[in-house]
Amino acid sequence: MRIYRCKLEMYDYLFYATTERGKIAETGAYIHNYALTYALSKLWADKSKLPPRYHQKQQPKYKVELNSVDFYVTPAKLIQGKQKVIQYNTINEGYTLSKGRSLGYPNWGYIKPFLPGSRFEFYILSEEELEIPRYIRLGKFMGKAKLTIEEAESVMKKKGKFTAYHLLNWEDLKDRPEVFDILPQTLPTQLIENAHYLEGRYWEAKFGKDKILLPEGMDYLWNQ
Repeated sequence: MRIYRCKLEMYDYLFYATTERGKIAETGAYIHNYALTYALSKLWADKSKLPPRYHQKQQPKYKVELNSVDFYVTPAKLIQGKQKVIQYNTINEGYTLSKGRSLGYPNWGYIKPFLPGSRFEFYILSEEELEIPRYIRLGKFMGKAKLTIEEAESVMKKKGKFTAYHLLNWEDLKDRPEVFDILPQTLPTQLIENAHYLEGRYWEAKFGKDKILLPEGMDYLWNQ
């Protein structure tokens, strides 16, 4: 098993609507691993397996599309970043003689994205060596981000009591932890962290002085 630590730095604004409070749409302090997997689509060797970037009805087939790849991406955890409230206005300023029909969505409001320079961290697990792109695009604005890649010096498969402190996707876990912290409102699936296992199989990856523990057997939508 190869495990890569990926440090992501935003060059543009990162926005997606995690929560909406009145007229304010806020971005959560994480990046969901499904969004990261789509963004890393350059890793697919067989272009016919590439999931479509856009869906007319916004009904992506996650299980079919994501399991067509031979690697697994964890959610990304915020390391450092700042947010800013920005107003948007989509009101049509053209002249008209009558009021048009309401389309059922707000024509003005506020968004709270992460600013350029914000940094996140995630991991990629693969049986084979990967050529990981150095730049990807993320979020509603397709903001550009730079990736700094580091492969683990050693990876060992172990069994026993352990704690995985990094973000994990609840639906992707073959074995689920006894104790964990839940991140609120993490669509399309629940994300957790600080997962404590009384017994389980896991990967121990070493990056210099850092030792990272990740559950063995993670796969996209394992429990669906």
